[in-house]
Amino acid sequence: MKQILKDDDIGRLVVTMRDHRHVFEQRWGLMTNHNRDISGMGTQSITVRSEEHSGHEDHDDNVVRVVFDTTPLSPESLVQYESELFKDGRDESKPAKNLGVCAFYVKSIYYGKGWNEALADELKEHTQVLRKAEASLQVWIDQGWGMLTVCSRILCRTKALFSPEELKLFATNDCSIGELKSRFICKKCGARNPNVSVQDPSVIQPVIR
Repeated sequence: MKQILKDDDIGRLVVTMRDHRHVFEQRWGLMTNHNRDISGMGTQSITVRSEEHSGHEDHDDNVVRVVFDTTPLSPESLVQYESELFKDGRDESKPAKNLGVCAFYVKSIYYGKGWNEALADELKEHTQVLRKAEASLQVWIDQGWGMLTVCSRILCRTKALFSPEELKLFATNDCSIGELKSRFICKKCGARNPNVSVQDPSVIQPVIR
């Protein structure tokens, strides 16, 4: 029997696509955009759109757009991600206020012309593999992936990369993803625990303690 994707399933899907955006750009030509304050009151959204429509403003050209809020709609709502909460109070003459890290839940979902069940099933299967990679370094090794790191500080966002060969060295020492992240130190600002995602190898090197 075919499984129907629920709102929380779609929420997890687009969050994983955001975290590994370049994988979906390269394989499916799908772009993701994370808007961190769409209403002036802290509501956020993640929009998935095909590359050919990346410059369009028509919402119907989206594949899917998921709106997230800090208030769960029901007790069964699942936390999709944690992020800094920004609000400008709908007053564009004043800078937005950073109210600290909050949990965000799915509020609403808007499907565009590019959404269909076949694409949803394919994306779900691939995001499940990527989510397993978030917990197990061995998944990265088995897939031959490199690891892109991005500084967690929004005003820094310095990028660096591990090659697949370097990851194998950590795997032999039974190093988990969490342990590996804790060893990263941003070469620009000194922050720890960056965001990590799958990436093809490049010449950029991370700073490790």
